[in-house]
Amino acid sequence: MQLLNRAFGFIVKQVNKITIFHTDTTVSIEPIKNLFNSFQVTLALKNLNQAIAATDSTNPVNLYSFYLVKAEFELKLQQLNKFKKTIEFIEAEYNKLSASDNKIFKPLKLVCLSLEKKEDEFFDLAKKVSMSQDRDIEYYNLIYYINTGNQEKANDIIKKEDFNA
Repeated sequence: MQLLNRAFGFIVKQVNKITIFHTDTTVSIEPIKNLFNSFQVTLALKNLNQAIAATDSTNPVNLYSFYLVKAEFELKLQQLNKFKKTIEFIEAEYNKLSASDNKIFKPLKLVCLSLEKKEDEFFDLAKKVSMSQDRDIEYYNLIYYINTGNQEKANDIIKKEDFNA
């Protein structure tokens, strides 16, 4: 579990930096994150779902941001089937936003691909993301090997790399 948390640390840091552009959303997203981070998970999820329902569908940037937070919460709670479905939903419904989002969506997508053991897709996307983020490909290799259960390769990467950056 400690390896899993370490590997997701960067992704979680990026999701926490989500910028919301609409005032109503700005007001509601931070309290939701604060509730979640203070272990009031049920209330945080309830408020997040209410915020999604209350957000105008003509404002896709806000909805996209809410769904990214939802995916992050599901991943942290290890609700992996829900997480996969949310990632698939985001990709289908918000393709224009997710296609160019190398900082938040694509790293989450990488986690999803690794959980599904889609090795070729994972490594193709990992190369693109690592080039756009100034992050070593070994970081993404670590995510893949942890999620696919290859602890030996994951440990080898951890021994030779510094992921504290």
